[in-house]
Amino acid sequence: MAIEQLLKKLKVIDILQFELDIQLEDFVEKLNSTVDKEKTGAFKRADEYYSKSKSIYVGEVDDGGFWIRAARRERMSFPLPKDFNLGYAEGTFEQKESKLIVTATLKGYSRRIKFYLKLFGAFYLVSIVLFFLQACWYSGVRSFSLFFPLLMLFHIGVVGLFSIIFMRGFVSKMKKRLPEQFLEILKS
Repeated sequence: MAIEQLLKKLKVIDILQFELDIQLEDFVEKLNSTVDKEKTGAFKRADEYYSKSKSIYVGEVDDGGFWIRAARRERMSFPLPKDFNLGYAEGTFEQKESKLIVTATLKGYSRRIKFYLKLFGAFYLVSIVLFFLQACWYSGVRSFSLFFPLLMLFHIGVVGLFSIIFMRGFVSKMKKRLPEQFLEILKS
């Protein structure tokens, strides 16, 4: 949970709440008709990219809530569209009289980010430890240079900074576009 709090402070995760004038069952039915189910299997990305479907979202929707992300064909065309986004939204629905309250958690990263963070963290850790072992083994501690470890730390900082900047942009785009697109779904 500490990482999630940090991501909220960095505005990589944000909460969005808005109201719609519709009944829960009707909205879930309309949203389900515009959201493609995520496929499984070895060729799921290729299937999604070359799909003839006009849906702009991929994900799951039920009476309790939803998780959606931009369809790959929407975000991977060249040149990149203005609404290019790698993030996703997950949320819940709550019916209060004639209003439907949608509460969404917007995340500016893909669902597989934890795997990649662990992989890159292990790579950097192993690289720095191997450098220290090699430096101590071959040249002794007296002629030890901190260039490589400092370069690695600088690289981690730059890559992390740019990643955070992009993820914040994804969240701010979703924050503007999600209510607009949900209203468009209501009109259709």
